[in-house]
Amino acid sequence: MIILLNSIAAAVILINGLFFTINRMGRHTRHGIRFAWMVMVTGSLGVLLGPLFGYPPPSPAATLMHIGFALFVMFNRRKPGDLRGIAS
Repeated sequence: MIILLNSIAAAVILINGLFFTINRMGRHTRHGIRFAWMVMVTGSLGVLLGPLFGYPPPSPAATLMHIGFALFVMFNRRKPGDLRGIAS
């Protein structure tokens, strides 16, 4: 059950990051925001591929953290083009 919840959370982060957020980044996107999304997308791909390579299931704390990130990604209320960060 934990692997399923973790995989769903990783898939939400991966799909949102690849198809919505990273594609909308422009030249004014701050490097920290860009790097954070690259790390989150790469990490979620690793979470999805982990069971295929025999990695142990994640702990409940790590699963809750991934679910929290996925909920943050899904319900982010910023404007679609506003990826510059807080201080611009």
